[in-house]
Amino acid sequence: MGPTEQMETIGDRYRLGDPLGAGGMGEVFVAHDLRLDREVALKLLRADLAQQDGMRERVVAEARLAARLTHPHVVGILDTGEQGGRPFVVMERLSGRTLRDELADGPMPPERVRDVGLQVLRALAAAHELGIVHRDVKPGNILDAGVGTWKVADFGIAKWVHAEETLTGTGELLGSPSYLAPERIDGQQAGPASDLYAVGVLLYEALTGRKPFEGDDPFALAAAIRDGRYEPPNAIDAHADPRIVAVIERAMRRDPAERYESAGAMAAALLGDESDADDTATEVIAGPIEPDVDTEPDGHETVPIPRMERTARLPSQPSTASPPDPPHRLAHVALIAAGAIVVVALLVILALTVFTGPDAPGAKGTGGSTLPASLDDALSELEDAVQP
Repeated sequence: MGPTEQMETIGDRYRLGDPLGAGGMGEVFVAHDLRLDREVALKLLRADLAQQDGMRERVVAEARLAARLTHPHVVGILDTGEQGGRPFVVMERLSGRTLRDELADGPMPPERVRDVGLQVLRALAAAHELGIVHRDVKPGNILDAGVGTWKVADFGIAKWVHAEETLTGTGELLGSPSYLAPERIDGQQAGPASDLYAVGVLLYEALTGRKPFEGDDPFALAAAIRDGRYEPPNAIDAHADPRIVAVIERAMRRDPAERYESAGAMAAALLGDESDADDTATEVIAGPIEPDVDTEPDGHETVPIPRMERTARLPSQPSTASPPDPPHRLAHVALIAAGAIVVVALLVILALTVFTGPDAPGAKGTGGSTLPASLDDALSELEDAVQP
């Protein structure tokens, strides 16, 4: 174990216990927090990396930033310090079992692959929101927190090594080369898209049981990653979940701009939620009025027309009020009324003739009567009165 063999207590607070593992950047130990009487995990940076200019300052700055990241799927950073010129970071202690341990048993069922991927992506979404890029997403950094929960470790620690220092002059490939994005192989700075690429590789391994890029020659491995030469997951397993395969292939595209725009978008694709894939279609049907979509004979949809608008264009309902009478009907009514008046007049004349004529009782002669001389004259006068 080298210099750490003589280190019983780190930072006058953490008593080292059994080693949990070693990676490209440092060693991890179980430690006991003497001040708070609890078990923690302590990661000590490699001695050679600690000698790089400005490394200690970067460790402190990154640890402080990562300590702000509080999330159910992130291993929390509790403390940081320095021992013998080597920076260290203290993290919450979990079981120690990693996703790498589970993958040693072979491929995972698609449902479990999807579940692990979603938890990792949620952790990355929270980190990216704070401007934190992990840079070393791999199964060894995905820790089992129990009851089906996974947590991403090493936030803040992974940025201790610059991207341009990934491929050293001696040909040593630092970190985890199988999960490095092509732009990092070319020495470009890592960004959120680099983390999503690594998640794609992780999903590939979980689904198929093997890495897309493997080999003992680091330069051949780097060339394969740069060129994107890997066997498609469904070529390994013809029954591989097509949705997960599609997510893997997009996340592992060589051009970062062609990958998912965010961890949240990748998680939505993994769930099969394509609502954000076509915002325009969503806007067309939005609103309180449901649209009616007509289909033309050639099968193309016409522009949706709101039902309210179409109802307004329909003929109005018949009115309960009586419609106005036409002119010919008015003339017919007038003739009937005139006939009735004539009949009444005739009856009146006949009655007066009986009671006021020369032979009527009490008559004094013809000079006392003012009636017309004949019935024909009376009818003529009535006809003149009703003529329009």
